[in-house]
Amino acid sequence: NGREYSALNPEAWAWVPLSAYPAFLTLCRLFGEPLGPADEARLYEEIKNLARIFGVRERHIPATVSEFWAYYNTMISTRLVDHPFVHEVLGVIRAAPPPPIMRGPLATLWRAATPVTGRLNLWTVTGTFPPEVREILQLTWTARDERLLRLAGQAIRYLARVTPEPLRYPPFPLHARRLARARTAGRPKIGRAHV
Repeated sequence: NGREYSALNPEAWAWVPLSAYPAFLTLCRLFGEPLGPADEARLYEEIKNLARIFGVRERHIPATVSEFWAYYNTMISTRLVDHPFVHEVLGVIRAAPPPPIMRGPLATLWRAATPVTGRLNLWTVTGTFPPEVREILQLTWTARDERLLRLAGQAIRYLARVTPEPLRYPPFPLHARRLARARTAGRPKIGRAHV
């Protein structure tokens, strides 16, 4: 509304990590496996810890999942606005520059692919927004778009199931998954040689 504000304002600062909760749920539902109630509650506990790590004070963190949804709905209906900066960020998604380490022919290839990959990135991000957020931001999303996104999600889900684990994860998360499985099985710690 034209007033200056600080990104460290407690309300704005809390929104950053807390809004990750519905985003993760949506990503699981569309591209992975939907979470059951126990896993949704566990994920919310992890999001609360993330908020604490970011320095969000406890009084700004809804205590339970049901309190979170009340908070989230209030933020969407009373605080979220169609601000030009959101569209600037979406523009960057559509035309992301090559990473700094990418130089020469690889950077040229990146730029050549950007018109297609950028549109796909923006389309995917738009599809993962809740309908009420798309409405506030005046982003077009059709029933056909929704069907195509769900089909893409099914394809990604299938490919993830048949892709060997070492190809799905970078080394550190892969090692963490193996370590968690070893602990669950009651085996001693696994060493780096197993990564």
